Amino acid sequence: MMIVTVLVVLRDSPSTSEGLPADPSAARTTERSERVRLTLAALEDAWDTRNRVAFLTAAGPSPQSQAWAGQTYDALATLDADEIGLRYVGELSTRTQAGRPGEFSAEVAVTWHPGIGPDPGYRTSSARVRMRLGDRGDGVVVLGLGPDAPAGRSSGALPLWLAGDLVEYGTPQARCMGIDTDLRKVACRRLTRVALQELAAVLPADLRTRTGGLLIVLPATVDQAAAVLGRSPLALTRIAGVAGTVDASGVPGAPQLVVLNPERFVPLGRDDRQFVVIHEAVHVLTGAAAVVMPVWVREGFADWVALRTGRIPLAQAAEQALDAVRRVGPPRSLPRDAAFDSARLRLAKSYQQAWLVFWMLGERYGTDAVVSFYTAVLDGARVGPALEDAFGLTRADFSAAWRTRLEVLAG
Repeated sequence: MMIVTVLVVLRDSPSTSEGLPADPSAARTTERSERVRLTLAALEDAWDTRNRVAFLTAAGPSPQSQAWAGQTYDALATLDADEIGLRYVGELSTRTQAGRPGEFSAEVAVTWHPGIGPDPGYRTSSARVRMRLGDRGDGVVVLGLGPDAPAGRSSGALPLWLAGDLVEYGTPQARCMGIDTDLRKVACRRLTRVALQELAAVLPADLRTRTGGLLIVLPATVDQAAAVLGRSPLALTRIAGVAGTVDASGVPGAPQLVVLNPERFVPLGRDDRQFVVIHEAVHVLTGAAAVVMPVWVREGFADWVALRTGRIPLAQAAEQALDAVRRVGPPRSLPRDAAFDSARLRLAKSYQQAWLVFWMLGERYGTDAVVSFYTAVLDGARVGPALEDAFGLTRADFSAAWRTRLEVLAG
C-alpha cells in the first residue's frame, strides 16, 4: 500500500514530466531576451533610415540612454557608416545595487559596413561588446557599454562608433579622428599632410592608394586604443602607433587605419611624431597592414620611407643596432618575425636592423629598385626571387653585403 500510495502521489505531483508547469524564471528570461532583441532591432532600423529621433527613442528616455544614443548616432554619422548589425548573444550578469533595479549586463555581437576602403561593401567581422541595459518591464533601455570589460569589449575590435565621442577633421585622403580627446594637441592635420607629401615623393600613385585613404585615430587612453585594435593594452606598452584594420581581421578588403597610443605618442617631439605617422601611413596606404609578409620587409621599408629626409640623423636612428655590432659583431641573419614582438626588450634594435637593410639597398641601387622589391614582396613574391629581380642579388650575397655595411657603419 505504501508503494502504491507513493506511486499515486508521484503520478499526480506537478514535479513529474507530465503536466510540468513552465518555470517562471525561464519565462521571464525569455520575455526579457525578446525585449532586448526588439530594442536592438529598433536601433538598427533607426540608423538605416538615418532617423536620429527614432534612434534616441529606441535607446530609452533616461538621461543616460539619451546621452549614449546621441553620442553613438553622431559617431556613426561622423564615420558615414552604412548598415549596422546588433545581435543579442546573452545576459552576463544582473546588478542588485540599491537604486538600480532591473539593470543588467549583456553581450551583443556587433557588425557594421564602414563604407570606406578598397571594398565599400565590406562587412566587418563580429565583435562581442558588453552593454549595460535596463529592464523597465515594458521594454529594455540602453545605458551604455559594460564596465566589466576594458572599453566594453569582450572579443574582437571595438567598433569606432562605440568607442567614445568622435571628433574629426581632414580630407577624404587624410582623416584625423579623436576619441574623447582634442586632436589639436598633436597637430594631426599637419602630420598627415606632411606624410602624404613624403609618400608621394617616393611611392607611385598605384602603390600609395591601395586602401583609398589615410585614417589616423587618437584615443584618449591606451585602453581605448587597444580596444579599437582588438588587442591587449599590454601589447601597446612600448609602441607609439599601430596600423591595423577596423575589425582586426587582417582581411585585405578591410578598411585600414592608424591608431596612436596616447601614452607614447603625445609626449614625443614634433620630428618623432612625424616619423611615427609617416611609418604607419606607409603600412596603411600600401595595404601592408592586412598582408602576410616578412616583418623585416614591412617594417624596414616603412622606416626607410619615414627617414629618407634625414629628419632623424643616422647615428640616432641606428644607435642600438650599431651598438650591438660594436659589442658582439654583425648579426648572423636578418631579424626574424618574432624579433618584432612588442614585448621584446630589444625591439628597437630589430627595427633599426631592418631599416638599415633598406638604407643600404637605397644607397646602392636607388629608390625605384627598392620600391620595386617592396612591391613584389607585398604582392606575394618570395624574398629570394624578389632580390634577384630588383637588385641582381642572391640571398647569400645580399646578407653578406648587409653585414659588411653594418660593420663599416659601426666602425
